[in-house]
Amino acid sequence: MIMEIKITVERRRSSVTQGMADVLINGVKVMDFGDTIELIKPGEEYHGPIIGGWASKTPDTSFILGMLYHPCDNLYHISDKVKKALEDIQAQEERNAPVFTELQRVAQKQGWPMKIKARGEVAYLVDVQRLTGNDIAPIYRFPGGDSVVSDSELIPYTEEA
Repeated sequence: MIMEIKITVERRRSSVTQGMADVLINGVKVMDFGDTIELIKPGEEYHGPIIGGWASKTPDTSFILGMLYHPCDNLYHISDKVKKALEDIQAQEERNAPVFTELQRVAQKQGWPMKIKARGEVAYLVDVQRLTGNDIAPIYRFPGGDSVVSDSELIPYTEEA
């Protein structure tokens, strides 16, 4: 049996000059970092989206290394989060069953996609809004911030080849 561990960085922008980077292990967020957004000069290297001439100069590998070898690990215990994520993957392999977060369980039960394309943007399911009674609504993270979405906006996002 081959174990696959996929570490990804998903960048998000709350404005033209403010950014965050989430580091995920097999699709589960382990850590988030502030992403310094700078004005990019012509020909200058940048990472992630460029909006109005502003983008990050920080490569994904810096965030991954920050998660794995954080200089303040003795205070923040980030390595414990990484170990927990890897232990969950190991336990899942041993059980040979998928590992789901509580949010993923709710999304699956409600039929909500984890990633949608709505309002001209790609958005990620991040939370649930409790409504009156036992009703709930999905909250998605858009580049401009988090928002509850309507059922008509729950169109799964698929990568275009």
